[in-house]
Amino acid sequence: MSYSVARPLTFTANYSLNVLDKSNLPEGFQTFFNTPKHKYNVGANGVAFNHLTYSVNYRWAQGHLYELPFAVGELNDYSSVDAYVGYAIPKLYTTVQAGGSNLLDATNTQVYGGPNIGRLVFVGLLFDIK
Repeated sequence: MSYSVARPLTFTANYSLNVLDKSNLPEGFQTFFNTPKHKYNVGANGVAFNHLTYSVNYRWAQGHLYELPFAVGELNDYSSVDAYVGYAIPKLYTTVQAGGSNLLDATNTQVYGGPNIGRLVFVGLLFDIK
């Protein structure tokens, strides 16, 4: 869902409810569903001063059972704050950009037995070749 306040500001949100019907499965059957029951994100993005674009987003997922052929375990709830800013230089067909995911460096494991996902930041140039 998106709601535009004005060109400089749009709010975004979504929610997922994921339920697996296991009523007809044999006891002990591994479904490998590996999906949190509740998951959502909320954010804002927009354009300011004609050339400046921005985005900020908060993501959250409920802890859940994670099944692999070699391991089964519970994952904890996890969340992340992501942000992006870009500045367009129209004469050069270029956008200078910077951003990051998991900016608060929250402990974030999304696969049982897998590594923690840390902070990732980037800077770059985007060229619009016509």
